[in-house]
Amino acid sequence: MLSGTVDQYGDAERTALRNAVAANARVPPADVTIEITAASVNVRSLIATYSTAAAATVQAAITNPATGMMASTAALRAVLQATSLPVLQQATIVSAPTVKTEIAPSAAPPTTTDNSTQGIIIGVAVGASVIVVLAVCCVVFMYKKIKGKKASTIVRAIPTTTIANPVAQASATTGVEMKDAI
Repeated sequence: MLSGTVDQYGDAERTALRNAVAANARVPPADVTIEITAASVNVRSLIATYSTAAAATVQAAITNPATGMMASTAALRAVLQATSLPVLQQATIVSAPTVKTEIAPSAAPPTTTDNSTQGIIIGVAVGASVIVVLAVCCVVFMYKKIKGKKASTIVRAIPTTTIANPVAQASATTGVEMKDAI
């Protein structure tokens, strides 16, 4: 609890408190929520973590007797006086800081995608695309190859010799050689 009224703790003061708690807990400011309610000025900071091990690490950091802002009233006072805001610098600490660990009923895991999973997804997509392109190329190649292979007949004149019999000569000069190109 701090002295003053709730109205004195505007956005700047809330941001300064959030940043101070985040720095001391070694977490990003986005993981810290500051709630200010009446009862003098009741300040509650919530630090989101995604595992009990992380919660234990945060609690150890903020309650560390040498460096933790929640280790004592004097430690909290020093953090408040280090801000540039007069309301926080002049606030009186009405009751000693306390730390309590709570497990949220539906704590959601981080929304960022794991880079290793993302890499696998990209690899599979690229690999599948290459396979599809190769398959299409093979089908086109095979189609052209089959379409180009038609049966063909090669006609060649066979050299003849002069024969005295005109009937025999006519049949000898019209010789045809057929060859299947398949």
